Amino acid sequence: METTQQSLLDTASISGMFTVFLYGLLLILLFFALRSGRPSTGSVNILAVTAAACQGFFLYSSIDVADSQNLSLFNMLGMTNWLAFLVLLINGLKRDVTLMTLIISSFALLSTLFALLFPGENNLQLSGQWASRA
Repeated sequence: METTQQSLLDTASISGMFTVFLYGLLLILLFFALRSGRPSTGSVNILAVTAAACQGFFLYSSIDVADSQNLSLFNMLGMTNWLAFLVLLINGLKRDVTLMTLIISSFALLSTLFALLFPGENNLQLSGQWASRA
């Protein structure tokens, strides 16, 4: 029972659930912004930056664990989605990219949700003897 509660309350899980919540809220706001025909507001951009920062912390805490790295499929998918979302946010400073933000943030939400549901294993050990050249 204690290991189940401990795995539910670690920083990776909490930040992952918060990331899913933020991306869900962002999707709802972007969907209504597209339906109304008005461009996205500054509050949506602040929410997008907050969701990206939270996803970055989630990826950091779920990939880098102790002396190993968790390079599972969904963590790597989340990393590529996160990088694409950051590039899109930078592009969004000059143009209205509401539809692309809606699409990429939905993929980011799904990759984060799948990374929470299927955490994978720590498969790359970082401690060991490095070969030195003499």
